[in-house]
Order: sequence, then C-alpha cells, then structure tokens
Amino acid sequence: MTVSPPPYRSYSLRPALSRSAFWIRLVGFCSFSVLSACSHLPQPKGLECDAAGLAAEEGVFSLSVGQERWGLPASNAAFLRPGNSSFDRLIASTQVQSSLASRAQPLAAATLPAARSHSRSALVGAKAPLFVEEVEWKGSTISYVMYQAPMGETHPVAAAVVDRSRWRSTRVSLLALSSPAAKEAGAAVEVARLEHLYTIGFRQEANARFCLVGDCESEQLLSQAEALQQIAQRRECVAAALPASVRTTVPGWRIVTLRPQEVLPGDNSVVTVRVSDQAGPLSGVQVMFTKPPHAACTATSRADGTATCQLADNYGHAGGHPEFDREPVVATFPGNLKGNPILLPTTQLLRPPKAPEFTAR
Repeated sequence: MTVSPPPYRSYSLRPALSRSAFWIRLVGFCSFSVLSACSHLPQPKGLECDAAGLAAEEGVFSLSVGQERWGLPASNAAFLRPGNSSFDRLIASTQVQSSLASRAQPLAAATLPAARSHSRSALVGAKAPLFVEEVEWKGSTISYVMYQAPMGETHPVAAAVVDRSRWRSTRVSLLALSSPAAKEAGAAVEVARLEHLYTIGFRQEANARFCLVGDCESEQLLSQAEALQQIAQRRECVAAALPASVRTTVPGWRIVTLRPQEVLPGDNSVVTVRVSDQAGPLSGVQVMFTKPPHAACTATSRADGTATCQLADNYGHAGGHPEFDREPVVATFPGNLKGNPILLPTTQLLRPPKAPEFTAR
C-alpha cells in the first residue's frame, strides 16, 4: 500500500560516537538510464555524469555541514550500520524514527530548533511521491528530498546544505543523490527531484555561492543564476527521456536570463536588465530590484527586453545610506509558472563599479 506523506516535514538527528572524518564525493546528476537522452546536449561546466550513479559508501551519504561530517543513510538498514559512528551526526528522517521506535530502538535525538515550514512550489509535479524534510543546526540549513517507495520506506534522492558558518558569503550545495529505489521508479522521480532542487536553490540568498558537485573549490562555485540554469538544463534533459504518453503531461521549462547594465552607487540609482529566454527578448514581464538596506523598484520589460526603473528608499530616508553604496542590487524575475512552457524564476546581481584607487603623491 502506498502511503502519501505531507510535502514538507521536519526531522531530528542523533549524535554519533566520534568525530573522525568520513568523506564520499557525491556525483552529479546523470544516471545511466538517461545518458542517451542527454547525449545531444552540451555538458554544462561543473555538472558531472557518472554511468554507475554511485554516491554513497556502504549505504550512507556523507555531507559536510560547517566543521562536521554528517551521514544520511539511504535506508533504514543503513541507519543501523555499525560504521556510522565515524560521523559527527546521523540524520534520521521521520519515517526512520517511526520505524525504529516501533522496534524499541533507542534514539538519542539532538535538540534542534523547529524546522521552517514551506508550501509546495508550482514548479514541482504534484504526482511524484517526494517530500522534503528540513532542519537548522549551528548556522546551517539542511534540506533532504525523500522518495517514498510503494511499500512505504523512504530514501533520500537529493540534498541541499546551506552553510553560513565558514565563509563571508553563504555557500549552498545542491546535490542529487543516487538511490537504487528511485532509479527503479524511473525518470519521473528524477524530474521531480530536480524540480525540488531548483525550488530550494531559488529560495536561497541571491548573493550566495553555489556548488553542484559535492565539495567545491572556490573556482568551481557558481552564482545562483548559473546553478539554477544547470539544474534546469538537466531537468529538461531527463524530461526528454520520459515515455511520450507521460512527457505530454509534463510542462516544459524555459530558462530566463537577466543581463545587467552598469549600476551606479546609491539608493536612487537607475537600474536596468535585459530579459530574454532561448527565443529572444521577453516583453511585458515584471522585474523587481532590491538593494540593502531597503531600496527597491519594479519595472516592466519593453519590446527589446529591457526593464528599467529608479530605486527609491521604501522608508523615505533622506541622504541615503552611504555605507551600503557598494552593495549589489538584486534583480529578480518571479517567473510565470502557469503556462506551458513555464518561464523559470531567476535572479541577477548588479554590482556597482569598483571605487577608484588613489595613491598618495
């Protein structure tokens, strides 16, 4: 019997016994079953494909969360593996906790703040048996996309780690996890997990740095717009592998880009982006511009795709905020999620030019 879970839930953690490091490099998004459908597309930078699709060792995914290594077991059996003591913490989904509790297994659950609640995004197909569990811990937010198999057991198929603890800017890892059970479910589940990853990624800070391949060096980090574009490309690639009868029920995605023009410092700057998709400029769409601490404006794109407006302080403060002059402006296109194809939401940072450097004579 198939159990239908709510779309988003919270979960708890149990501490492991030691802090020794255990690292497994998580692979990218491609699996063997869909490589042929993707072969005609250029491979985006930073997106790796592994025909074997292996992303866990002995049934446990390893994630870097702040200064700790966390283990995400791929099944109930893997949760009880003796070698799990090498992780700082183990993530216990609500389904795993319930299963273990029914067998009188002790769980030393860590005390955690309440998880944030989310509404299901219109980007995510409603029929896929996936749901998201999320928790915050020591400056990091960890979300897991879980697949519920027909017999009721859950398996993680994607993860997002939002780490605010170690860098000047937030670092976000958006990872597809290999799950034999999800592979058996077919491409429809893979499409849905990528839709979840896109949704989670778009909800993050626009000035965060993103990683799609497990553990990134600085030169591998992406902007939010770049990361979302790669996920969208992968989703369209996988959707192309769906059976024709299913593919006609899945809306297409169109990637939208915002090309910035130079912006001058100050709360009253004129800001401009050019909005386009694969077919060319988009006219008549709204773009919202925001700048710290509280300047904003909204523009509608013209026939050539340009959207222009002048920032204004929402609180009417005179004199502006010089300390924020060098902060970037965030341009946001909220998307059009009702059509087919869907115009994807995205962001772009507009950075003022660097201040001139003066040398003493």
